[in-house]
Amino acid sequence: MSWVTKPRRELDTAAVCRRYQISDQTIDRRLASRSFPEPHWRGRRRYWLESDLDAFDVARRAKPLI
Repeated sequence: MSWVTKPRRELDTAAVCRRYQISDQTIDRRLASRSFPEPHWRGRRRYWLESDLDAFDVARRAKPLI
């Protein structure tokens, strides 16, 4: 049996901004309101695991609008 695993991919702030079509200031506001996944810090740079963002997208779609 062969196991295929998706490589652990990290996205920097610019890539996350492109993915969601938002600015880095919007990310800051969403982080402050705890409505966005927390990043991992490496030095002064922020990175998000692509798998965390995928899970966030799935959970966001599952929420009712009301």
